Amino acid sequence: PFKTQLEVIMAGRTLFLGDPHLGSENTAKWRGFESVEEHDDSVMDSILDQVMSRDTLVLAGDIDWRGGEHFDECFERACIKKFGGVINLTIRVVMGNHDKYSSLLKSKYIVSYHGCLEYGGNDHKIVVTHIPVLPDCLNRWVVDIHGHRHEDLINDSRFINCSWEQHRSPLLLSDIITKVNTFMKS
Repeated sequence: PFKTQLEVIMAGRTLFLGDPHLGSENTAKWRGFESVEEHDDSVMDSILDQVMSRDTLVLAGDIDWRGGEHFDECFERACIKKFGGVINLTIRVVMGNHDKYSSLLKSKYIVSYHGCLEYGGNDHKIVVTHIPVLPDCLNRWVVDIHGHRHEDLINDSRFINCSWEQHRSPLLLSDIITKVNTFMKS
């Protein structure tokens, strides 16, 4: 079965969420919220309902339209409301087409920025992207965890859309590995 080195070396779990679109008035309206603040609080609450201290959260693109400082404000506000203070969460970012690197760099909570991330090893690698990899280029990986497509799904079990619209919360790596093991057996 597929295993990842992270299961052995990391103290917490790994979760994935694409397209938070914090700070975007258009996205807030499109998602049915009365205000951008209500939207941002809802997205952050959905993240904090799933994560625990020492987890790793991978954000798969289109993080915050207002930049890293705004991301930090939303994160701190939600953490204080839910936990009474900021939790120890490792936040990694796979850059999206709407992200501005120089602006996100101002975050004190985001620890790394990537074009894509790989998990696993040998013949069972998972890639995390914002924009999905072309199907004929996916031969290097078993699965592409991606955002960007919001409500649209790719009719191919090798693609897992982690956009906020799909699940309204982050996806656990352990759940993805279970899915991968299931379709690899078939």
